[in-house]
Amino acid sequence: MNEKKENQIRGILTVFLVAIMVSAVIIIFTLVLGNENVQETETVADAAVISQVYQTEATVITKPIGYVMKDYDGVVAIFRENSELPYQILDYPMYLLSDEDKMAVEEGITVETEQEMKRLIEDMCE
Repeated sequence: MNEKKENQIRGILTVFLVAIMVSAVIIIFTLVLGNENVQETETVADAAVISQVYQTEATVITKPIGYVMKDYDGVVAIFRENSELPYQILDYPMYLLSDEDKMAVEEGITVETEQEMKRLIEDMCE
């Protein structure tokens, strides 16, 4: 009987050790493969962030804020590009403009720099 119990204990220990080894192999493969996926994901995410930074910097460096001269409640006003609120309202009524200038202002005259806008104001309103 003693030998029978020893065989049962050996069998149980063998099954237990095999189970531990299989579990260890699964855990190791999961960690190794999981880290590779995380590294790939981080690399893709880093590339996206770097791309956005370069695009943002390029936009800031290459494109100045533009200005638009247009009609605002019957007077000439200056707007920053893509803004609905006037940047500067000029005390110059639209009816004092020539017909040609009035049409141009109604459509919106766009310039890139503040210096160009100052010249345009001088030409149109003075």
